[in-house]
Amino acid sequence: MQLRILLYVRYADNCFSPVLHWFCSLCCEFIYERWEIMLTRDQKERRSKGLGGSDIAGILGISPFKNCNPLDIYLSKVLPIFDEEEEVNPGQWWGNELEEKIIKRYLYENPGQTMTFPDTVFDKEHPVLFAHVDGLLSDGAIFEAKNVDRRFSGDEWGLPGSDHIPNSYYLQVLHYARILDAPYVIVGAYMGGGDCRFYQVNRNKVIEDKIRDKALDFWEKHVLAKNPPPAQNFKQQSRLWKKSISESKLHASSEIELYINKLKSLKAARKEIEDDEDKTKMIICDYMKDTEALVDNEDRVLVTWKSHKKTRFDTYAFKKVQSDLYQKYQVSSTVRTLRIKDYD
Repeated sequence: MQLRILLYVRYADNCFSPVLHWFCSLCCEFIYERWEIMLTRDQKERRSKGLGGSDIAGILGISPFKNCNPLDIYLSKVLPIFDEEEEVNPGQWWGNELEEKIIKRYLYENPGQTMTFPDTVFDKEHPVLFAHVDGLLSDGAIFEAKNVDRRFSGDEWGLPGSDHIPNSYYLQVLHYARILDAPYVIVGAYMGGGDCRFYQVNRNKVIEDKIRDKALDFWEKHVLAKNPPPAQNFKQQSRLWKKSISESKLHASSEIELYINKLKSLKAARKEIEDDEDKTKMIICDYMKDTEALVDNEDRVLVTWKSHKKTRFDTYAFKKVQSDLYQKYQVSSTVRTLRIKDYD
């Protein structure tokens, strides 16, 4: 059924018969709904019990995404959250929306190919490793669709037809290719402005085996052993140790006391810089008064200070008028605040 639908979608834009066009439109709506649906709770539960392609770059520490790092992946497996109303960020939304269009374009350019959509596939030898691909071509090759944000990774994409794609995606598709034993992978990348490119990644057994070994090592040493990988920044550290033990105390070592004093100095230096920055802004703005821009002798804009309208939600008024509704949507969370005591 899916195969026929994709073939109809390819010709939907060129249908002249009103009846056929209506039928093709129904097919288009059906395929649109496929991409609209996010992961089900069952799929999320299964994915929390293993490592997929999108986890690979994260556990290796080369993912460009903020929440795709060794510690976050560890926490997603050890303390998974199955939120039915999971918030989708703009990048995810556009990725889901454009996936259909990228596939449609590839099939249009390659009329000999058709595509099916398999469910999650688990490695037969190592079930903790799995692949959830966007599609499988009729010759057994994998198809992956990517919506590219040129601001962050535009220069990491090479000539169409090559395997010059971002490292994180390269590792992801090789992970998929090994599990499904696919002959190659086609990566469709939409760059915006009607620029849709297709890349071909061929098998590389050496790298594939290293990916498998690294993934299994991460699963055994961290997830199964409940041994979190080291945090890479303070924000990650806060997620790792989210809740404190009430009234607990620990004696600071001499080394930690040195770090505490260093933090005091850094905070004082930052305050001094912020105060200096504020005074400097005051001088510039006092010179400008109600002028929007400062220019140099060649009329090049140096600084702008423009008025603009800002809309915000009046929480105080809403709480006063709709107290019950306000309380209904209150969300509580546990946070820890690091405060440095000064006894001088």
